[in-house]
Amino acid sequence: MQEILGALVFWVATWATTSHFPFLPDAAKKWVVAEMAPGRQWQEASLDTIWQLWLIDEIPMTVGQHIVHLSGETHAVAVCEVIVTAHSFVGLGKLSTATLRNFENDKTVLRRTETAAPDMPTSATLKTHATGENLNAVTSKAHTTINIRVPRIVGQYMYWPPSGKSVKRLRKLHEEGKPVSFENVEGSNILRAWTQS
Repeated sequence: MQEILGALVFWVATWATTSHFPFLPDAAKKWVVAEMAPGRQWQEASLDTIWQLWLIDEIPMTVGQHIVHLSGETHAVAVCEVIVTAHSFVGLGKLSTATLRNFENDKTVLRRTETAAPDMPTSATLKTHATGENLNAVTSKAHTTINIRVPRIVGQYMYWPPSGKSVKRLRKLHEEGKPVSFENVEGSNILRAWTQS
């Protein structure tokens, strides 16, 4: 077993803006229908739909701006801007190779190579990439790259859909009159996007 340089790339989708229109401005574009249950707010429906599109790769893991067009049952429409960023950690992983040989003629019958991702400490600092070229410059040096789609999107104040703990932190900040921001609610550890309760 030998050590190799490996990269973990975390892909994050951030809801940036939503613009609303009372009509469909361009029927030629691809529109996604947001489920608008009675009493449901546009922002909540937009975030749910963007999150679902992110999970099924309709919003690709490509650094940059992505535009999502939404329409509701009332024929109102929204144009949402989503920014996708990549955050990388590069460290030492492991490479192991196993070979099966035919002893009669000493020829290789089967070769199996396995790579293991680098162990990322929970306190690791991730490098944020503003462009695909910047990301490629880092990952091209690694022997193996593992792409990880963060399972929730970044909303205005918390990951969406929100966890119970995030909602409690948000309420507490409001009650204490403290400033509310994504950093104050979720912190800087990207692993919090996997919190379920």
